[in-house]
Amino acid sequence: MPAENGPSREEVDDEIAYLAQLSDEDFASEFAALVQDLPADQRKVPRTVTGLAIRSDELSRRAMKVAKVLHREAEQHLVPVENESRRAHEQRLASFRAAMEREQSLLQFVMDAYQARRGRFPTRRNPRRRAAEELAARHPEEFLHLVRAEEAKDREARKKPRAAGGKR
Repeated sequence: MPAENGPSREEVDDEIAYLAQLSDEDFASEFAALVQDLPADQRKVPRTVTGLAIRSDELSRRAMKVAKVLHREAEQHLVPVENESRRAHEQRLASFRAAMEREQSLLQFVMDAYQARRGRFPTRRNPRRRAAEELAARHPEEFLHLVRAEEAKDREARKKPRAAGGKR
């Protein structure tokens, strides 16, 4: 039963359908407008409905990718303000980036919960694994060489205890 003042599930489903059919640029614009709390230009959809739709199971993965792009390219998506000082602009830019970081955290919770509801519990965030994946993406040959060297060390380490145990 929806709250009296809250949006209905039908409104959110309609907004999900609308946002799903948008191009990546238009989706990013809608997301940036939501984070900056800008008034809707042509549409009369409340921002709460748009927020629920963007953070839904259906759009959370796409929203996470867009949130990373918006964070990286914040300057391009920040709405210009006339006669704004450089310091005020930098503060708004920092605020926008902080809001995108919060959105990424929230979207990560949504994606983890989606998996958990289906019985697949995500592992804890592992910075070493992410660093290894980044190394593999940047330098695949060097990464493969390191992996093979470590596998060889593991094989040698497994052989030594057997040899020592067989001499008794």
